[in-house]
Formats: sequence, structure tokens, C-alpha cells
Amino acid sequence: MFGYRRPLPEGYRIYEIGVDGKGLRRLSDPRPTCSTYKGSRSGQHDVDPSYLADGRIVFTRQWEPVVPVKDGT
Repeated sequence: MFGYRRPLPEGYRIYEIGVDGKGLRRLSDPRPTCSTYKGSRSGQHDVDPSYLADGRIVFTRQWEPVVPVKDGT
């Protein structure tokens, strides 16, 4: 399982593939969830996927815009 972003304007999505390199399938679909979204890319990114012990998947979803935080030191 891995996260991958195709060329812009798409966001990161999560994929799964067999150890033999077959059976690629997309597990997440981070298309804009708001019809009024006017930003670049898809508006959200699904990253850092991991399998849980019971077989479920956990991941981080990040929405745009991403605003950097200035280090105050």
C-alpha cells in the first residue's frame, strides 16, 4: 500500500498492489468534497497509509490550502 500523486491537478491518493506487482487498485478518492472549491489540485490529499492489526486501513487526509506555520524562534 502506498500514496501517490499523478501530475497536477490531482491530489495524493492511496493505492494497493499485490507483492507480484498485479492487482493495482485505488483505495481512496480525494476529489473535492465541496462544489465551490476553487483552489489548485484536488483540494485534499490522502497520505501516510498503514494497515491496522484487524486489516482495516488508517491514513491522514489533508485539505488545502496548506498554510505554513512560521517558526517563532
